[in-house]
Amino acid sequence: MLAGLAPDDTAPAIDDHSGPNIPAPPAGEVVVQLTGDPGGVTRARLVEVGNPQNAVEAPVEVQQRSAMATFTGIPGAAGKVYLAEVVLDGRVYRSAPFQLTADKGAYTGIFVWPTLIHQFHAGAEIDDNKLWFQVQFTLANGAGAPYDPGADGIVIPLPAGFVGASVRDEDAARVSVDKDRGFIWRGHFPPGQRSFVGTFALPIEDGEVDMVMPLPFGALQSQVLVRHTPGLQVSTTNESAAPPRMSTIDGGQRFMVVSNIAARAEDTLRVSFRGDGDVPAVGQQNDQPAPADHHRQGSPLGADQVSRGRGAHRRFGRPGRRRCWFCRRRRPGRSTPCARAGPSSGRRRR
Repeated sequence: MLAGLAPDDTAPAIDDHSGPNIPAPPAGEVVVQLTGDPGGVTRARLVEVGNPQNAVEAPVEVQQRSAMATFTGIPGAAGKVYLAEVVLDGRVYRSAPFQLTADKGAYTGIFVWPTLIHQFHAGAEIDDNKLWFQVQFTLANGAGAPYDPGADGIVIPLPAGFVGASVRDEDAARVSVDKDRGFIWRGHFPPGQRSFVGTFALPIEDGEVDMVMPLPFGALQSQVLVRHTPGLQVSTTNESAAPPRMSTIDGGQRFMVVSNIAARAEDTLRVSFRGDGDVPAVGQQNDQPAPADHHRQGSPLGADQVSRGRGAHRRFGRPGRRRCWFCRRRRPGRSTPCARAGPSSGRRRR
């Protein structure tokens, strides 16, 4: 479990989380900090790896946004490795393994979250009479055991009125599309984090789009970007989110960004998009070829790789000729994907 040379009793503690500005606890003492949402946790347990029968317990004291548990009289030696753990709603949360020395204690931490952690990064742009989104969804399980969602799977709801939802081919084995609810993660969710990329659209009606998306698991450090179009106004009612701002990325691409989105479980994300008069067609293609890696994963819509030129004006959401999702070149037909997009691009569904 711990690799490297065996320490002697005078070596510093291994995997101690004290940090450079936090002094180590005195010899024989272990301090466990609980962060996240530890409400409801009343006791912590310290387990010696290989000797679980010697486990000891200590009460948890709540301190504002975190909680602490302190163990004393714990022997420190080169051959002793420990884990701290707590149980909440039947789920076990553990620290990283650590060791004490003869003259110093140890400080460790446990992140407690009663549900899955949800984060998303969404990019959007106008195409015909819809606002198309490409979103990287990330789910994390901070517990030490798989998360069992039951027969219904893990539902990631999409905004009301969504159409054309799909996932990449490599994600389809685990994530399916429910035309009424959104994306469904099938089966148990293991400890750690997993990501997948999904696409969907919201119809534009009278030059307006309202993105109203339920967040059953809340949201952490999430954001929504929309390709800038003159006259497009973006607003949100979520108090935690930063005010929409303009951002320019490599290549001169400009986006309206709603960042720092945070929400508790069962909250709802609300972002509104409004067109003001005539706006230029989004993503008009110039004569420069798109870079070879313009469909790489991790950049919403491949935003930092797309070439953009100037073109004729059209009203916000007015139907126009379909352009490639990745390189913005005109397609021979509405359902013909770009050859550069590759097999994992995911064809839009009507």
